[in-house]
Amino acid sequence: MDSENPYLVSSECAGDVAELPDFSEPTEFMIVGDLLVCGPELDLPAVCVMTGATESLASVWEATQLPSFKVTVIPRQCHVRYYLSEGLSRRRSRYVWLLCATLLLALTMLAGAHLRLTTLNPIFMAVMMILVVASLILLHRSSVSLQVIRFEAPGRYWIRGFPPEYLQRIAPWARH
Repeated sequence: MDSENPYLVSSECAGDVAELPDFSEPTEFMIVGDLLVCGPELDLPAVCVMTGATESLASVWEATQLPSFKVTVIPRQCHVRYYLSEGLSRRRSRYVWLLCATLLLALTMLAGAHLRLTTLNPIFMAVMMILVVASLILLHRSSVSLQVIRFEAPGRYWIRGFPPEYLQRIAPWARH
């Protein structure tokens, strides 16, 4: 313990956290367990998150922020760019359009029934509900849900949500 600062955490208590560097470049990151530790911007290597492919990729930018139960003027946000294979990206876009079209059609039918312009067919509404649920499931399975679980000043973010296989594939690019 440092005699000048009685509140300083000793290196034995801090463990690996005290040894983490500051990340000044967007391509710098570390893997700690199942988490990525990075700066406010992260540009991951060109490897598909879901399939591991390295060719025919589409980049995805995602802004993820630290959850907060209070009003924040400037949210602690991390911008992450990762890659999906073009086929998976196109499929994901189709799921989004299917979900939007299904929701729009269901809302139109509900509004028409409310205004007594049309009658609701129970079988049609059941099919619409099944399509909405199926679209949500397919959309969730074809994407990565990233979450900042920890923030440390001056701009170090701990991100969860990448598959463990993906973290193993990009480990050679990580700082050690």
